[in-house]
Amino acid sequence: MKLAMVIVIPLIVSFCLSQTTIEWQRSFGGSLEDKAYSIQKTNDGGYIVGGYTSSNDSDVVGNHGSSDFWAVKLNSLGEIVWAKCLGGTASDVGYSIKQTMDGG
Repeated sequence: MKLAMVIVIPLIVSFCLSQTTIEWQRSFGGSLEDKAYSIQKTNDGGYIVGGYTSSNDSDVVGNHGSSDFWAVKLNSLGEIVWAKCLGGTASDVGYSIKQTMDGG
């Protein structure tokens, strides 16, 4: 039974991966550590991304401390619409982000 499962799982994974199409790839952030913990597709076809940034250059503007919660809104092409650093002088991290019911 274990041998059959070992053979079946790679076939399923291979089939699923062959159906995947990458729409776009982008890197965001600055020169220090930046990490996304949450991403959600938004009603306008774009994405909202939440995590943290330790940077204050490139795509990151306005870091207030050692790390800030970083919220980034992307359009459907993966281009930054807006980005916000939120936090104080210590470490602030966002682990989840969600579009509100009013579209905000």
